[in-house]
Amino acid sequence: MKNKSISIIAIVFYVIAVLMLAMACYFGSDALQYVKEYAEGYGMSISSMKKDAFGYIAQAALPYIIYAIICFGFGQILSAIHKLKAALATGTQADAALAAVETAAEAAVAEAEEVVEGAEELVSEAEEAVTDAEETAEKAVAEAEEAVAEAEETVAEVEDAAAEAALETLEDAADKFEK
Repeated sequence: MKNKSISIIAIVFYVIAVLMLAMACYFGSDALQYVKEYAEGYGMSISSMKKDAFGYIAQAALPYIIYAIICFGFGQILSAIHKLKAALATGTQADAALAAVETAAEAAVAEAEEVVEGAEELVSEAEEAVTDAEETAEKAVAEAEEAVAEAEETVAEVEDAAAEAALETLEDAADKFEK
């Protein structure tokens, strides 16, 4: 293991990062398919609901992308630590390697914190967009139901009026027939 330039644990984190990216792709495509079916079900197009579609897809895939970035960062840190241990074992450039690792670790942690903050904001926005979309859909369904009820009332009124007109016509015809 001393001859290897990268540690096994770092490789495990890299593999986990790749798996997280694969999961992000899967859940993102699954969310996209759901949005397509939802749009088709209500006779809409995805372009008319871009904000809602993006929010739903981001909400499904973004956490896995963040996890992948974090796992990759941990892999980088572990790889740097492994290289530092190798340098310390040989006794060459120990101080420089330690300083480089500390700097790289601090930079990676700062970058990971920024990514997490940005991701939390995006997830919050995506949740708001999904909530807005659900409210809009509920309002649209309620309005459609009201329109159907009004149409049914109008049809009933028209049928009643037609029945009355037909009855009057029959009565007039009966009166003329009797005369």
